[in-house]
Amino acid sequence: MVSVVSRDWRAATMSMAPLDWRMRAFDPARMAQICGSPLRRHVDTLDCCNDNVAARSECLQLLSQHMPRLRELSVALQLPLPPGVALEFPAGLRTLDLLLQNEFCAEDEVSACASLADVFAVVGGLAQLEELLLFFDLPPEWESAFSFSPLKRLPRLRFLTLTFSGGAIPRLSDKHIAELRALEQLESFSMAVDAPLLGRLFAEPHSLRWRELGGLWRLIEDMAQLLPRLPLRTVDARLVMPHADFVMQLPHLTALRIGSANREPVDTERIFQAVGKCTQLRELKLQDGIGGNELHFTSALIGACLVRLPNLQRLVIHGATKLETLSFLAQGSLPQSLTELGLRDFSQRLPLAELHHVHQLRELRLFILRNVFDAPLPQSTADELSRFLPRLAHFVCSWRKQDEDDTFL
Repeated sequence: MVSVVSRDWRAATMSMAPLDWRMRAFDPARMAQICGSPLRRHVDTLDCCNDNVAARSECLQLLSQHMPRLRELSVALQLPLPPGVALEFPAGLRTLDLLLQNEFCAEDEVSACASLADVFAVVGGLAQLEELLLFFDLPPEWESAFSFSPLKRLPRLRFLTLTFSGGAIPRLSDKHIAELRALEQLESFSMAVDAPLLGRLFAEPHSLRWRELGGLWRLIEDMAQLLPRLPLRTVDARLVMPHADFVMQLPHLTALRIGSANREPVDTERIFQAVGKCTQLRELKLQDGIGGNELHFTSALIGACLVRLPNLQRLVIHGATKLETLSFLAQGSLPQSLTELGLRDFSQRLPLAELHHVHQLRELRLFILRNVFDAPLPQSTADELSRFLPRLAHFVCSWRKQDEDDTFL
């Protein structure tokens, strides 16, 4: 494809301020075309993780040489690397989302493990990197084939997310644990853990200063007792215990995302009493579902909790099963404090008339509404929102019949 533009347009493209475009790559030819175009200086974020495009060494080299402004990259990388390939990433990356795959189930495990070690060594040279997300779609025996120590060389690294195939809990050696604990620059860490692994990570004495912790998909009492050892501000957890008293021992907590994965009934009232005592909370995400031992909170219960959270700015309610009304949104300080609201995939669909309670949220700037009401929102009603919500900048709405819903994420 040949594009013909005027010289004035080309000159303007080269001289204008970068536009920070987000793009996806579909094939190597398209990638080469972008890298050879004046438009390349406007690309800030590139996603080719699902297309396996930039995983080829020549594509990565093109990105490194011709996209100096690239700050975020999502890419799948096939291991083992071909012989003689020099792995390279754009030097200015601030966020790298890397999917590590085993392409051939290589018999040469030594070569494969060496490739994985090479990946960490090269990533350790990205001096501007602030966020690293690694997904290991590799055989379990590869888990011992790398070292976290190269990440120690990244002074700006603040966010580290490690995900293993199938959500598995990794088999980390004592050496791995020591290397992770030595990453004193980290502020956010996410990895699926169990009680023994969390105990090894948090063993005293330590100098960890993690403010955000994810991967607590099966939080039990023994794990919850360890959390006050960190200055946590954000916790994302699924409870495998009947209460959430641990949140009252986290004085710095400002963001809580909570749901239940319990096999036994939970004490929902006790959970919401504990959450209501975290008066410093600015963000709350509540996950419910159709299972027998979910939170199943009612409108009265959530209302009694939210009215005690004067600083709440962001609220997300997902998969509600027993909410009868949205009247709690108009209570307490929510009309003055709430700026973001997400209501998603209610299994207890509400009448459209309940939308008028949202009209009280005069400071609302972001509103996401998905599969909440028993009928689709009329366009005229959606158009009226700006009259009631003068600060609303982003409104996203979708709906489908309840018998078409097949998942509550």
